[in-house]
Amino acid sequence: MWDVTTFKERAAIENTTRKNNGEVRLESVKYSPDSKALVYIDGWNNNIKLCDVATGKERASPGGRFLAFSPDSKMLVTTSYDGVKLWDVDTGKEQATLKVVDPYSVKLSPDGNTLYSNSRYGAILWYVATGKERATIEGGFGTSLPDGKMLVSNTNEAVKLWDVATGQLRATLTDSFLCPFRPTARCSLAIVQ
Repeated sequence: MWDVTTFKERAAIENTTRKNNGEVRLESVKYSPDSKALVYIDGWNNNIKLCDVATGKERASPGGRFLAFSPDSKMLVTTSYDGVKLWDVDTGKEQATLKVVDPYSVKLSPDGNTLYSNSRYGAILWYVATGKERATIEGGFGTSLPDGKMLVSNTNEAVKLWDVATGQLRATLTDSFLCPFRPTARCSLAIVQ
C-alpha cells in the first residue's frame, strides 16, 4: 500500500499467494468505510483476506466470494457455500452464519441494521442484531435507494420497489428495467421503460 501524497510505500500486504514467478493477483480490493481495514480476493485461490491497513498484516482469511462492510466498519459480511457469514473486523472472528442457499451478493443498509442477501431463489432481508429473517423479496434486489428505505428488484417483467421496514411491495413498473447509475440529490433511481 502506498501513500499517495508522498509516493512512499506504507505497508505490504502479507500472506498473498504467489505463483512460481512471484506474481500476485488481487481482485475486488475494498476498504472499510473508516479506511483502517481492507479486504481483497486472492485471485489464485479465490479466498477473501482481511488485512490491517496500517501494518498490512492479515487479520483473517474468511473465505467466500462476495462481501460488504458495515457502515461503522465493525463488521464484514461474506458469502460462502453454506450461507452468509458475519465477521468481526477487529478480531477477524466469525460472529454468525445466516442460512442462505447459494448466495451470490450481499449489501447492508446505510444504518447497518438490515442485511440484504441475494440468491437464485430471491432476496432475504435480515435483522443484523439477531440474525433473524425479516422478509423475502421476489426476484432479488438490484440496488437500494440512498436512504436505505426502499429496495429495487429487477425481474424479467418489471422493476419492483420494496419497503425495507415492512418487506412489502410498494410499486411495480412493468416493461421497465433498472439502469446502472450514480445517485444524486435530485435523482436516486434510473429506470428505462
